[in-house]
Amino acid sequence: MRCAKDKKTAIIINKKAGIISKYRRGNPHMGISDALHSACPHAEIYFPEPGTMESTVGKIIRSGPDIIIAAGGDGTLNAIANQIVDTDIALGILPAGTFNLVANDLSIPLCMENALQAIIQGTVQRIDTGEINGRIFLHHVSIGIHAYAVRLRNAYLEKTGISKISLTFFSMLASVLLAPRLSNLLLETGGKEIKLRAPFIFIGNNRFETAPFAFLRRKNFNEKCLNVFYTRCLTSASLLKMAAQTLLERDLKKVSHLESMCTEQLRIYRRKPYIRLIMDGEILKESIPLTCRIRPQSLCIVKPV
Repeated sequence: MRCAKDKKTAIIINKKAGIISKYRRGNPHMGISDALHSACPHAEIYFPEPGTMESTVGKIIRSGPDIIIAAGGDGTLNAIANQIVDTDIALGILPAGTFNLVANDLSIPLCMENALQAIIQGTVQRIDTGEINGRIFLHHVSIGIHAYAVRLRNAYLEKTGISKISLTFFSMLASVLLAPRLSNLLLETGGKEIKLRAPFIFIGNNRFETAPFAFLRRKNFNEKCLNVFYTRCLTSASLLKMAAQTLLERDLKKVSHLESMCTEQLRIYRRKPYIRLIMDGEILKESIPLTCRIRPQSLCIVKPV
């Protein structure tokens, strides 16, 4: 693929993404624009203002691009993917967020220059996406402890000046100790019902790897399944033990009290009419029931060769 020569390319840059700031020299857009124009001289480059991402992507789609390259984190990718799902427009990824989970799974270099070359030399492939209540996700959705931790982290992010990664660690620890448990949950899948009270439910797009320190990574993006993890464990001590095991065990089946399943569809019920969740790093408030499904090969993406 030669995005600079034979593909109509648009580039969307999240100005607030952490890695973008290293390119800022005087003019806040000049450094990153220079790097992108060098690789894709005919591409249109957009710097959406906060709250205008949806309208910007809609404008780009109407211009008929072959590729939309996104420079940002997992939330930026999610916002764009939700508008180009089930089309032939390919999504190229320049990882510029804090965690870049989707880029890591796709083996996209985290260095901006190398990521650009990976897009130029890459191939377009179709991958599965997950869906919850009509909105797609690329990596995972979680409810419970993780959602509580992200809300806690965001509340202190601007006040303290502590790095986002450090705050994430401390907020997760605090959430294990303080977060209320999810009560009266009913999971419905494949004609089976699971009733539980749980500290979290994790729903992944495709099957997640079990190697040490790689719990949140996948190798296959077309298994046509949601990978669901949950536990009935409620005490803080048992949750901390389970977290340590999850990081270290090669086989997740050996992790105490961690239950999992793979399914194409799932519905989650609770007594309250809504629930807060984390979808690709962003906090959302969704109505109950949560209706989840896999959407096979629904998104075109540029993968490194």
